[in-house]
Amino acid sequence: MATVPSTSSVIYKGPKDWDRFKSEFQSRAYALDLWDYIDPDQSLPWPVKPIEPDITSYPKRRIRHTTRTNTPAASSLFSGGTLEEIDHTGHLTNTLEMTTEGRQAYNQDFTAYTYKDRKYDTFRKNINDLTKWVLESVSPAIKETSLLPGKNLREWYAKMAESGKVYDSRLLINTQREYREKLKQAAKSGKKLNEWIVKWQEIMA
Repeated sequence: MATVPSTSSVIYKGPKDWDRFKSEFQSRAYALDLWDYIDPDQSLPWPVKPIEPDITSYPKRRIRHTTRTNTPAASSLFSGGTLEEIDHTGHLTNTLEMTTEGRQAYNQDFTAYTYKDRKYDTFRKNINDLTKWVLESVSPAIKETSLLPGKNLREWYAKMAESGKVYDSRLLINTQREYREKLKQAAKSGKKLNEWIVKWQEIMA
């Protein structure tokens, strides 16, 4: 996985900074394998911490001491003079008390849990790294209006995008093109030009 620098010159103070901030945000989210969870166009469920297998939910064995017999039928039931049965009344305290099948099932479940837990820990670390960068890269006003407590990064990003969409590069290019056309029409309609200049100045403020 790519290493993400801990510092950045990008500071999001207001909507006009959105394009630059968005580009940096997305680059970092991709590098940390987080963008699919943040992308507003997707709806991947936010990962949750896996639950460790409960040892008490696996069958406990009851040991019955028996007399060894040499009959073929008996040899398939006994091992070392003991017969394995399930103890429905006792409570497990360790894996050694499990039945053979129960211990095998527990080991498989614990291996799966360990794998998922490592993935979740990596996810949380990456979330913390990106969250730290966001908090360091926006103004106090943006924090107050967009980075609301109790919300995750996907919701933070959507809120910031909503306030910054007027400065989307495509919209800005179209506005610039329209502005130049209005300048050409200045001699025909001075009043409309003045109205457009006011609008332009408001957008670029």
